[in-house]
Amino acid sequence: DLVGSPESRGIGYVRIIMVTPMENAQYFVNGRRIDESAALSDQGVEVAAGRVVVAVSKDGFGQTKREVNLRPGTTEVVEFELKNVGKLYVATQPPGAFVILDRNMIGQTPLTRENVPAGPHTVEIQKDKWEPIVENVNIRSGEQESVSMILRPAAPPPIDKAALMKGLSSFSAVT
Repeated sequence: DLVGSPESRGIGYVRIIMVTPMENAQYFVNGRRIDESAALSDQGVEVAAGRVVVAVSKDGFGQTKREVNLRPGTTEVVEFELKNVGKLYVATQPPGAFVILDRNMIGQTPLTRENVPAGPHTVEIQKDKWEPIVENVNIRSGEQESVSMILRPAAPPPIDKAALMKGLSSFSAVT
């Protein structure tokens, strides 16, 4: 037996487990595409020991990466769950505005929100003494949607002439 043990050859195995199995997903180890049957096998994929980057991607679901430190002669199990989600980044000038996503407050700008379900959403920006802004965005799976807005100062409320007249006294009235 001239092959030698995995430890002496400096190799290990990476086994991929899909929490949510996906047909037509693509598997990569250190940038090299791996056949699905090999990637998901019980033995795993033979890889040189060291830092290993494992990625899974699928159209409409984006790409997910994990990094593992593989020791010679060992098997590292990497779990993936592809979700139909994306990211939302919201920035305003001036910063500190409240961000409301689909009628739920999610924070203040600048803000990055991960795991936003793919599809259409309504983003509302509110800040005291500034005009509110509503914008519709479409989050694409595995991608980041950026929303940047410049807020405009709110117009002063109209003068209530009746209330102003009530506040005047005969001493301050012009005769």
